[in-house]
Amino acid sequence: MFEDICKVVKSAQPAGVKVILETSELDTEQKIIGCTLSKLAGRRVRQPDRFGKGGATVEDVALMRGSSAGARVKASGGVRTAEDVVKMAQAGANRIGASARWR
Repeated sequence: MFEDICKVVKSAQPAGVKVILETSELDTEQKIIGCTLSKLAGRRVRQPDRFGKGGATVEDVALMRGSSAGARVKASGGVRTAEDVVKMAQAGANRIGASARWR
C-alpha cells in the first residue's frame, strides 16, 4: 500500500494528493496502518464525505491524528453544526469539510 501511495504521489506532481480512508469499512488497526503509511508518504489523511456508510466521527479524528504522528487530518462528512466543528477541532482535525447547510 505504501508503494502505491508513493506512486500516485509521484505521478500526480506537482498537484497535491490526499489519502481518503473509508473509516466506516476499516477496523482500528487498519485505520492506524493507513494513517501511518500516509504520514510516511508525506500525505495528509481525511475521512470520506458522503460515499461511505458514515462520515467523520470524533473518535476516528482523534485516532487518525494520534496515529499520523502530527499529520494534518481533515474531518469530512457529517459535520453539520458549529458544535460538530468544535468537537472535531478538539479531537485534532486541522481542516473541516462541511458542504452541507449548517444548522
